[in-house]
Amino acid sequence: MGEVKEQILRTQEEVEKALRALENLAASAEETTASAQEVSSAIEEQTASIEELKRSADDLKGVVESLRNIVSRFKL
Repeated sequence: MGEVKEQILRTQEEVEKALRALENLAASAEETTASAQEVSSAIEEQTASIEELKRSADDLKGVVESLRNIVSRFKL
């Protein structure tokens, strides 16, 4: 009977060890997910900034074209 008890205890230890490893893996997965979400948010912010810069550049392009037309009237 002592051998059976020893085997049960070893099995319990192995199960507990496997559970700890799974808990560590789950924690790592959560950290990775959080990091990925942060990266995604940063990319979204950068995309919005780039779009705003493009709108500003387009506006400036329109101003430049208007100014060129006005200046062209005064050329000799």
